[in-house]
Amino acid sequence: MSYGERERPVPAPSRRPERLKLPAMPWTRLVGTATFAVSFATANNGWANPPFINLLYPPPGIAAPREDAAAPHALPPYPAHAAVCKETGQVKLQLTIGANGNVSDVQIVTSSGFADLDASALTTARRWRYTPAKKDNAPIAVQIATSIEFPPEDKPPSFEADCTAAGMKAAVETIMSGS
Repeated sequence: MSYGERERPVPAPSRRPERLKLPAMPWTRLVGTATFAVSFATANNGWANPPFINLLYPPPGIAAPREDAAAPHALPPYPAHAAVCKETGQVKLQLTIGANGNVSDVQIVTSSGFADLDASALTTARRWRYTPAKKDNAPIAVQIATSIEFPPEDKPPSFEADCTAAGMKAAVETIMSGS
């Protein structure tokens, strides 16, 4: 190429996703799958999973669940292993609250970075009780988000403590066996 000539621009690759190629399926299997999906959705009031509710600003027509006054939420105990190893952090959880007010499922959304703090938060949140969310004055199952903070303790660190992965594993097994 001589001076003054321009290179032809190379066309950019197409950003369209490739078409999904489905294997040949007998219509009976496809219809059976669709029937199952429809029957499953209607058996659960139209939701495959309970709706996610913001506790401060619930959607119109839905009353958010509240902490049951008869059974106030206990804060999770600070694990002894975490205290001597100076572990701190915040665990963000997603709770599924059933129509009866019990916590039916707990999932960690964001870990504290320490398995024993996460295990303590999980086991405690499973025991919490709520007044259920309501839609048209009927209790419904919902999902909510919450976070549990484990602030630093004022105790000095223990240099004899086993702050290795093996020590953490033993601490988690102790916490989980206690639930």
